[in-house]
Amino acid sequence: MSDRKTKTRFNREDIITGDAAGSLLEYGLIVGFSIIAFLIIAGIITSILEWTQGNLADFWSIFQG
Repeated sequence: MSDRKTKTRFNREDIITGDAAGSLLEYGLIVGFSIIAFLIIAGIITSILEWTQGNLADFWSIFQG
């Protein structure tokens, strides 16, 4: 019974240096890169919206005089 309890517990060293560390590192990199990609895409979309808004203002200024 005590063997079962010791197998299910993880030490900090096991998480850092064991097989789980590679998995945690991979998940951390995936999350980090996805956040960076999201920010880049949001920046591109924002610049496109600002560009179209400026073009629309120029278009309406032609008719106003």
